[in-house]
Amino acid sequence: MTRQFLYLRGEREFFIVFDRVEATRPDFARHFFLHIPDEPERQGNFLTWLSLPEADGDREVLSYGRSRMFLHTLLPQKAEIVLRGGPGKEAWGHPLEPTGQYNHMTEGRLKPPACPWRIEVGDPESGSRTLFLHVFEIADEGVHQPTAVEFAAPAGVNIAQRWQVRFNPKGTLGGMVNGKPLTTTIKTETQYQ
Repeated sequence: MTRQFLYLRGEREFFIVFDRVEATRPDFARHFFLHIPDEPERQGNFLTWLSLPEADGDREVLSYGRSRMFLHTLLPQKAEIVLRGGPGKEAWGHPLEPTGQYNHMTEGRLKPPACPWRIEVGDPESGSRTLFLHVFEIADEGVHQPTAVEFAAPAGVNIAQRWQVRFNPKGTLGGMVNGKPLTTTIKTETQYQ
């Protein structure tokens, strides 16, 4: 499994996560799980939810109001998305593990950071290889519509008229942003432009 992160700054901020998963057997299910602080809402082809600063528990970080997150799942193209959580299911076990189908509550489970909701993105297709491509968009609480996000085969995304991101679906890690190569190594002694 490999994971690439890409953070795009601007008036609206985007965080892109690209995973390449190769299971050792084709009968092993492949999932992307995300724990979140508030109940997500489905709106068309994206999910949205609000931040919950009081659930963070980090009093050192100043927070002014709430932010809205939009999640666009672009790959797998026929993704099965399940929302799980809320009262009685805050710490529910893995959906494919028969012995885990109960609420795994422990003494410290509701202490910050509290994330009582989970987004489960599964690949219903057969085979052992799955690509997961997610675009997270961060906006102010009052924003109710996301920026235009469009899938670009085989493993890319166009965001409005500003960003064209392409990942390598196989082979070496990497890709391009607006025609420039992605950074694939980190040099701690250097500042990036």
